[in-house]
Amino acid sequence: MLNRARDLARQYLRAKQSFCWNATNLSRQVRQECVRLYADYGQKVRLVYREVSSDRLYYQTASRRNRVPVS
Repeated sequence: MLNRARDLARQYLRAKQSFCWNATNLSRQVRQECVRLYADYGQKVRLVYREVSSDRLYYQTASRRNRVPVS
């Protein structure tokens, strides 16, 4: 799936067409690869980080099948 997304991104970049990559929970390595790809094509990059409220975060964490420990 990620490889397909990269291929599509390259198509948009070659066509100098703006696009949005909506990717939740990308690892730091994948984010760096994406930013590097865009920079290689000389394109501007805007990263947008969104976080839910702490109440919502705790609710989502408690609702997970495989719970994440709260520290």
